[in-house]
Amino acid sequence: HEFTDIGMMKLGQVPPLLMAYGAMILAQTRGPEIVGLFHGPAAKAAAEVPPDDVAPGTPILELCRGYAAHHFDAVSNSFHAAGMTAGVVSLVVGLLGTRLSLAQRIASVLWFAPQWYLPAWVGHFALQKDVPAVFTYGLTPKSFFTGEFCSAMWVFSGRVFERKPSLVTSAPAAAHFNLGLAVAQFVLLAALSPAGALWQQAAAGSAPGAKRAVANSANLAAVTAVAALAAIAAIIA
Repeated sequence: HEFTDIGMMKLGQVPPLLMAYGAMILAQTRGPEIVGLFHGPAAKAAAEVPPDDVAPGTPILELCRGYAAHHFDAVSNSFHAAGMTAGVVSLVVGLLGTRLSLAQRIASVLWFAPQWYLPAWVGHFALQKDVPAVFTYGLTPKSFFTGEFCSAMWVFSGRVFERKPSLVTSAPAAAHFNLGLAVAQFVLLAALSPAGALWQQAAAGSAPGAKRAVANSANLAAVTAVAALAAIAAIIA
């Protein structure tokens, strides 16, 4: 089906974007309550105590060490890697995607923040039983940007894949399994998410044959990613 530029925004991108930003607001305003919903009153009480080692004003080296220390679940860390990488791709597609309309490029840029944060926050709430460190260091602009630098360095240097335990594994997961989890999650985001639909359109352009080829490739990638996730989960569980 073909959509006009405005139709694409109205039907394809605006509702999920609104839901994504609404979820971010809910997470930031009700973080401990979400932890409590998953893990009970004791976990909620623990999540309400802000950590000292990522407090605003913490020197950058100490903040980076504190940030790494607050990411101790291997599966949650794979969520961070997949989501933050997807956010960067959406930003690049929005800024450089000449095959997209202006409205679509704006939508792609707007996907940056939800992709950068929401998968990571799911990992914190569901697996680590805590609230994200950004909720603490992000209280001042300077600390926010310093903390996000620490975050980006931790992910894109590969430290995010270090061997660590997880709430859902019986033993610490090796780095290559953590990398595999992140790659499979990223592929699913590319194949099945609204932001991924923009990536696919940017890759295909307007040629019908190219659109069909990209769509078929995305479907195959999604099936492969699901099979890979199932295999990795069976191995590390």
